[in-house]
Amino acid sequence: MGGGIQSHLGCIEICDNVFIGSSSIVLPNVKIGPNAIVAAGSVVTKDVPEGSIVGGNPAKIIGSFDDLFQRRVEESESIDASKNRLDRVEEEWIKFLKMREK
Repeated sequence: MGGGIQSHLGCIEICDNVFIGSSSIVLPNVKIGPNAIVAAGSVVTKDVPEGSIVGGNPAKIIGSFDDLFQRRVEESESIDASKNRLDRVEEEWIKFLKMREK
């Protein structure tokens, strides 16, 4: 075989609800399972299990979708609670200022 163009034959299977970050490379004969996340710049050489977060070169499991989702829910609840506390402080401050005006 001379210096001709090489071709790689093989399928890449990407399941539902998958996010692939920019500049990632997915090699042939790889399946990315449902609810998986591939970090930007990763080189995916093996199948990615369902609900996994992978990154690096070669891509390795660095987390799980469920753990990330739970962390985001907790952060959101914490932000909401902080906002409610700030709203109450603001209400009390307004009441205080109105009392001083009298």
